[in-house]
Amino acid sequence: MMRRLDLSFVRETRTPAWIGPVLLAAGLLAATAATADYVSASSERERLQSQRAEVRKLMRRELPQLARPMGDPTLVAKELDYARLVLNELARPWDALFLELEHAATPHVALLGVQPGASGSTVRLRGEARNYSDLLDYIVRLQNTERFADVLLNSHEEQREGGIRFTLTANWIQQQ
Repeated sequence: MMRRLDLSFVRETRTPAWIGPVLLAAGLLAATAATADYVSASSERERLQSQRAEVRKLMRRELPQLARPMGDPTLVAKELDYARLVLNELARPWDALFLELEHAATPHVALLGVQPGASGSTVRLRGEARNYSDLLDYIVRLQNTERFADVLLNSHEEQREGGIRFTLTANWIQQQ
């Protein structure tokens, strides 16, 4: 008897056993890399969106407007001139002025007021002296200081209770 002939055109191949685990590992590695890229891209997107929101907020913000002077320009100019005068008063070397006044002080003369002139070079002094000779002595002492010149007696008045009330003007020499 003859044996039956078995014709099969499909060839049976066997794959090696190591290929499956290698392909699984490669797939897992590719999935891990894709996940890491996704997380990185998501965080970058969130950062860019927050920057975009900040830029939009800045674009919508109103810029500060410069204040325009209100009213008449001549009035504003006068106010600016007055402000400059006040600033010059504040910048005056008050310590040096008071130091010179203290050096010229005598026990028989009391200063009641010190008023600088508008130009900054004159000073008006109001005070009281015990008698005329004390007043004249004070004027001489002021004249002999380094920073006072042309000390003039503007007015004087005898008081009922004794003493003389006076007003002096002097040029204030500011050292450069």
